[in-house]
Amino acid sequence: ESIVDRLPLAEPPRVVGKARTVSNTFEIKAAPLKGSVHVGAEVFKDPMVEFAPIFSTANVGSRILRDYALTFDPANRRMRLKRGG
Repeated sequence: ESIVDRLPLAEPPRVVGKARTVSNTFEIKAAPLKGSVHVGAEVFKDPMVEFAPIFSTANVGSRILRDYALTFDPANRRMRLKRGG
């Protein structure tokens, strides 16, 4: 959870779920990020960020991008977001 200490969170993380691997069970925590995240032309104010102890990064995408269709163009190194799927 050291990544949690480095992020500007609006409030302390709280448990939002549980997950399981073949050999372990762990809690998933979330907290709103203080500020905005910019993805292309889209701006997400105070997005919810998720954490799990087995990952070394935070996940913003699963919650803020659920209302978007994403199209990847790896040849041109581009990604398109379209609201509404």
